[in-house]
Amino acid sequence: MKKKYIWALILTIFLAGCQGKGTDGNHDANQFQIMFISSIPHTYQEPLQAYIEELLSDQLDQHISVNVVVTLPSYDKLTIEIFNKEVDMFVVDSWLDQVLIDPYGLIPLDDYVDQFDDNARLDRFRRENQDGTAEHVYALPLSKETTFIQEIDLDLEDEWLVGVVATSPHQSLAKQLIEEWL
Repeated sequence: MKKKYIWALILTIFLAGCQGKGTDGNHDANQFQIMFISSIPHTYQEPLQAYIEELLSDQLDQHISVNVVVTLPSYDKLTIEIFNKEVDMFVVDSWLDQVLIDPYGLIPLDDYVDQFDDNARLDRFRRENQDGTAEHVYALPLSKETTFIQEIDLDLEDEWLVGVVATSPHQSLAKQLIEEWL
């Protein structure tokens, strides 16, 4: 157990050093990519994509497509995907929180804090910003009570976390999706 936290800390420090302010990432401007790093079956990929496309149909223009990827959970997979800076939004199993929550790689999601009855529940997702001037929430839990989990009718063993990548050109789409999901 202690080894897991040490590796998570090492990976976070490594990622913080690799993700500078001057990087725009490797995002595709014509594709909004959402990656689910979770223990759900790969067969959910197409239904999730159709669901997300339907939710965002008013916001998507003819030049932007949605790409949903479902992959098995692992620290290594999430670390690589964060480092590659191609994914716009991550949805991960909650035990990957220490790798996902990175003030250098994610945008603050403080605008959604009021939608949670228990703000203290969000404390584990707060981190000091990269300037060290304030604390922000960098991930949000998607539990059985959220609209998203109820609408997809999935029985999760644990909650998911959602984070939006700071270098993403599709942050407004990601925020719209979060609003729909909560």
